[in-house]
Amino acid sequence: MIQLVVNADDFGYCPERNRGIVDCFKKNGISSTSLMVNADFATEAAQLAIKHGIPMGLHLNLTEGRPVQQRHSSLISNGFFLGKFGLRKALEDGQIDMSEVKSEIIGQVEKFRHLTNSMPIHVDGHQHVHLLKGLLNNNILQDIYVCKNNFLGYFGQEADYV
Repeated sequence: MIQLVVNADDFGYCPERNRGIVDCFKKNGISSTSLMVNADFATEAAQLAIKHGIPMGLHLNLTEGRPVQQRHSSLISNGFFLGKFGLRKALEDGQIDMSEVKSEIIGQVEKFRHLTNSMPIHVDGHQHVHLLKGLLNNNILQDIYVCKNNFLGYFGQEADYV
C-alpha cells in the first residue's frame, strides 16, 4: 500500500503560519509538520502540535534568524545566521567549521526535545540546507542521526530516550 505524506514546514515561524498548519491538519490537508525551533513562535507551535496530535519533525535551520547555540562564529554575523546565500558561499569558500554545524544541529534537536518532550519523527532542512554539497560531503547529518530499533541517537550511540 502506498501512503502519501504531506508535510508542512516552517512551523513556529509566525502565529498565522501556525494557525494555518493546524487548520490544514484538522481538515486532513497535511499529515505532519516540521518545527523550526529557533523561530519566534516555536513554543506556541509545539504546544499546538501537542494539543492537536500533529506528528512533528525538526525543520533544521542554519540560514535564518538566530542560532540556538550563540557561539558559532563561522555560521553567524551580528548574532544572526548568514542567510541562504551567505551559508552557501561560506561553504564553497571553506569558511564553515563543521564542528560548529554539528553543535548547532545537536542544539536544535535538544531544543526540539525540550519543547515537545519527544524526538523528531523526521528531520528536514529549512531552505533545503540538508541538501547542501558541503554538508553532505562531510556526512554531517549521517554522523549525527542513527536510527536503530526506533531510537534516535547522536554519533552512532543508541539513545536512552524516545
